[in-house]
Amino acid sequence: MKTLLNAIKEADEVQIDACWAILRDIRLGIMRKLKCWSLVFDIDEEKILNEAPKDNEGRILDKSTRHQLHDELIKVSQKN
Repeated sequence: MKTLLNAIKEADEVQIDACWAILRDIRLGIMRKLKCWSLVFDIDEEKILNEAPKDNEGRILDKSTRHQLHDELIKVSQKN
């Protein structure tokens, strides 16, 4: 998640707003959220998906990933 977390730290206000909207959309699963974020930050989708935390079967961990992203968004939002 290093690439995505670094992108959040360098994001502008519009990118942060888009990330919040994506994160809050309950209709999207974690994989779709990460794919959307790759578009927002213009980062290779496969790189983001490969760096995401996974379980033993290779599935992306939803709760821990969402919490990491949420916490980073909070930090960046408080600075602005």
